[in-house]
Amino acid sequence: EYLFNINFGCSPDRVNEMTSTLFQQIDSLKTFGPKNIYISKVQETQKRAYEVNMKENNYWLHELRFKHYFGEDWMDILKYPEYVATLSPDLVKAAANQFLNTSNYVQVVLYPEKE
Repeated sequence: EYLFNINFGCSPDRVNEMTSTLFQQIDSLKTFGPKNIYISKVQETQKRAYEVNMKENNYWLHELRFKHYFGEDWMDILKYPEYVATLSPDLVKAAANQFLNTSNYVQVVLYPEKE
């Protein structure tokens, strides 16, 4: 079971254009994967966030509770940087093909209230 959300804001008259562009990007991700520069940026962002989080009690509480609930090894918390380092375009491409099923989705559009 999984849930994947993509949210964006735009002018009401651009909803179809933006939705079409979104599906083109998903198709590109599934076909070609992301560029290495994006992988590097994500890895750096995740590394910085992890370094900050490791100093926060709430982070530890959340992670330990999650590991306990799902019966996972709590030492994996310390291995997070290793997991982030394994991120690659091929891994993201494979995940996109597995999880981004464009024939099974719900689209919700919120329009401004009429005056």
